[in-house]
Amino acid sequence: MKKLFLVSVILILGLSWNLLNAQTGWIAQTNPLGLGEDAMIGKVQFVNQTEGWIAANGGRFLHTLDGGSNWVVVDPFPDDTVWNFSDPATDMCWINQSYGWRLNILGSSFSDSRGALLYKTTDGGTNWTKKYVSTKDSVVAAQVEFVDQNYGWIVLYDLTLGERSILRSTDGGNNWNNANIDSPDGAWLDFVDQNNGWLITTSPHPPYEIQRTTDGGINWTTQYTFNGTSLDSSGFDYIFFPDVNNGWVVGDNGKVMKTTNGGANWDIVTNSGVNTNEEGKTVFFLDANIGWIPSKTDLGEPYVQHTTDGGASWITQQTPLADPNGYNAIFSINFVDAQTGWLTADYGRIAKYTWITDVDNDITNVNEFLLKQNYPNPFNPTTTIKYDIREISFVSLKAYDVLGSEITTLVNEEKPVGTYEVVFNASQYPSGIYFYRLQTGNFVETKKMILLK
Repeated sequence: MKKLFLVSVILILGLSWNLLNAQTGWIAQTNPLGLGEDAMIGKVQFVNQTEGWIAANGGRFLHTLDGGSNWVVVDPFPDDTVWNFSDPATDMCWINQSYGWRLNILGSSFSDSRGALLYKTTDGGTNWTKKYVSTKDSVVAAQVEFVDQNYGWIVLYDLTLGERSILRSTDGGNNWNNANIDSPDGAWLDFVDQNNGWLITTSPHPPYEIQRTTDGGINWTTQYTFNGTSLDSSGFDYIFFPDVNNGWVVGDNGKVMKTTNGGANWDIVTNSGVNTNEEGKTVFFLDANIGWIPSKTDLGEPYVQHTTDGGASWITQQTPLADPNGYNAIFSINFVDAQTGWLTADYGRIAKYTWITDVDNDITNVNEFLLKQNYPNPFNPTTTIKYDIREISFVSLKAYDVLGSEITTLVNEEKPVGTYEVVFNASQYPSGIYFYRLQTGNFVETKKMILLK
């Protein structure tokens, strides 16, 4: 799911923890397709700390179960003739480990488009179905967006007419209806739930607009329109909302804009450190404060700007992706928590960001599996959950609402013997009773926690 909640995981190795040195960094990973035009990849999205997907050319995916140490190629329909991808940042969507969609262009090339084709899986990619969402010549697929198993949107573009159209589904993509939108020049969109969504117009000339819907795309209202000069004179390229209030837009000439009230007001961010000579292709935020915006220098060296205070200040993260031929654009970036993320770039490049720690540990004896009561409880909005693992095990720790519906996965990986704690941030949930459940091997335990705002 695109709106994953911030989870800070701290491994406590016994009574003593001697930190020798720590560093952060982007580390290149291996694309099994190689590097070059034939290995082009697009959007990257992880469903937890270890499992992730990347949209690849020819209607294929790259898939990993170990955080990207190993990527494998997944080809749902090898006999299909599809172009590599429509837009590298927007043509794939996963809402959890099971449900995913992929939008493809029919035809042998972008200019030879024969329509759009949608792939869907409900079992984590084991099986796929496909549906033709357009068989019209010159129509290409641009974007797919789902917020749950039922509600989703796709954006199509007619090369002949130069117009985009938005289609809406309420049954998981089985049927599609036109969304009522006055945006003949095109649009990119982002939804946070089945009702609230935003779009940016992508015309190469002003006026530039930001529009919002509160009824799932049935009706749209224009929130922001400008012609202007300087940064205002550049167009939009990508929009992202981590929640219903906070949103970000990036665009040409280093444009960065933000809102904290659902788009009622937009401010131009001038201190982001994004190169004003470059196009902003993507932006990703975990919450209102923690986010990343890729860019590159005038020499073509890619880097990432990172903020932990909602854009008040930024730090620069260097990447190992510089290419002497200048193919250095970063297409997509995705984080599962503040310390773990991935990006994709030109010519099939992949990189992972990790917080690397070397430790000298003295592990105390842990004799049993144990799930402890969260503290504080009641809490607002964060609480700490501690648990003990007595033997190396695959650990699953999930949170549920009062109806028993899973709301987020806190831990989903193999753990060695030790005591662990997880900080759960429920800032985007309403007050109420919630549950957390630990499962490892035959051990299963559930406890109640109370969120009071």
